[in-house]
Amino acid sequence: MMPGMGERRTCDYVRHSLTNQLVCRVQHRLRDGHLFDPLWSGFIIGELTRLAATPPFKPSKPTPTPGTLDGTKSPNPSSGLNLPNIYLSQADDFFNGSPVQHARVSGYGGDRDMVRVLIVDDSPTAGLLLKSILSSDPGIEVLAVASSGEEGIRKAFELDPDLVTMDMHLGVMDGFEATRRILAQKARPIVIVSASLDPNDVRLSIEALAAGALSIIPKPPGTRSPGFRKSAAELISTVKLMAAVKMVGRRGASKDARKPTASFRLVGYAEVLAVGASTGGPAALASILASLPVSFQVPILIVQHITESFDRGLAEWLSEVTNRRVELAQHGRPLRAGQVLIAPSGAHLGVDGSRRVILDRLTGPVGGFRPSATYLFQSVSGVYGPTAVGLILTGMGSDGAPGLAALHEAGGLVLAQDAASCVVYGMPAAAAALGIVDRTLDLADIAPALGASSRFTVNEPAE
Repeated sequence: MMPGMGERRTCDYVRHSLTNQLVCRVQHRLRDGHLFDPLWSGFIIGELTRLAATPPFKPSKPTPTPGTLDGTKSPNPSSGLNLPNIYLSQADDFFNGSPVQHARVSGYGGDRDMVRVLIVDDSPTAGLLLKSILSSDPGIEVLAVASSGEEGIRKAFELDPDLVTMDMHLGVMDGFEATRRILAQKARPIVIVSASLDPNDVRLSIEALAAGALSIIPKPPGTRSPGFRKSAAELISTVKLMAAVKMVGRRGASKDARKPTASFRLVGYAEVLAVGASTGGPAALASILASLPVSFQVPILIVQHITESFDRGLAEWLSEVTNRRVELAQHGRPLRAGQVLIAPSGAHLGVDGSRRVILDRLTGPVGGFRPSATYLFQSVSGVYGPTAVGLILTGMGSDGAPGLAALHEAGGLVLAQDAASCVVYGMPAAAAALGIVDRTLDLADIAPALGASSRFTVNEPAE
C-alpha cells in the first residue's frame, strides 16, 4: 500500500459518514417541519448526497438495504420531497467498525428510463428553482441549465435532451426564436415555462406553440407561496407527459406545406361548428381558420386546452394570423353568424335552448378538463342535433370522444384530424375507436371540406 493510503481511506470514511449524517439530519428536520424552505433544503440535500454518493474506492461486498433511509421509511414519490438516484451511507456501519455500505433508495433509478431535460432560463434563481423541482423526481435528470437562447440552442445540439423547458424572456434572443431554431435542428418536445403575463411575452409563447412547442405552463412561484406544491407537481407531470410525445417533424411551421386534397363535401345544412383540441391545437386552429373562405359564416365554438391566463392571448393571436375575429366566449351572449368563440380557462363552454352562450363554472372537470370538449359536443348535440358539426383535432388523451358519440347519435357530423398530421394522435384516435367518426381528414383538407358547400353528403365526391 502506498504511504498515507490508510490515512486517506480513513479520511474518506469520515467525510462520507459525516456528510450522510448531515443529510439525514436535514431530512429529519424537513419531515418534522422545522425547515421553512423545503425546496432549498432539498437542493442542499441533493448536493451533499452527490458528494457522498461516489466513494473513491468500491467497498467489498456491499450489502444493500433497500427501502430504508437511516432506519426510516422510504420517501413516497407522490408526496413531499423526493431524492433522485442517490445512495445514502449507513453511518452506523462506520462507527461500528464495518466498511461503509450503501443502500439505494427503493423505487429510484435502477433500470427505469430517465427523462433527460435541458432548462433554458436567463434567471439564475429561476433556473435553480426549476432544476430543484425537476430533480426531485426520480424519473427526471436535468442535464444542464442554459442562461440564454444561444446557449440553449448549443446545448440542445450537444446534449440531445429528451425535452427542453423554455422561458420566453431571454434577452437578446427570445424564447420563440430559440424554440424555432432548436426544432430546426431536431424535432424534440419543448415546454414553454413562463412567469410573465406581459402581452408581448404571452404572444411569443403562443407563437412558440405554433412553431412546434407542445405546451405552456406557468413558472412555479416562490417556495413560500401557497400554490407552490401544486405548481411544482404540474411542472413535473407536464414534463413527463410531454417527453413521451413522439416528435416526427416540425408541426405547424407552414400551413401551406401541402396542397389540400379534399374529395368530398359535408352533410346537410350546418348551423354550428364545435371544435376540440389540445396538444398541437393552436397551430391546427390557425391553419383551419385562415383557410376557411369568407363565405363560411357558421358560428364556431372552440375548446382548446391551454394554461390559465394564456387563453386571451390565444384568441388575440388567432385574430391576427387568420383575419377572423376570435374572442373569448361570454356567458349569455347570442351566437352570431361567422363569430369564433374560445372557451375561457376554468369554464365549460356550451349553448342553451335559445342559442346563447353558456359558461359553466359550477360543473366540475369532465374527463379531467374544464373546459372540456366533451361538454361542448354534448351541449351542441342537444340544441342543434343533425345540423351540428363536431371536429376533433390533435391532442393527448380522450377528451371529446364521449361528447362526439352524443353528437353522432343526434345525427350530427363528426370529423377528425388524421394521425399523420396530428402532433399527438390521442383525442381523434379515441373518437375513432368508438366508431363514430364520419370522416378522417388531413389538416390541410379540413378547411376546404368545411368551406366547399353548406349542403353536401359524405358519400358523394366533390364535383
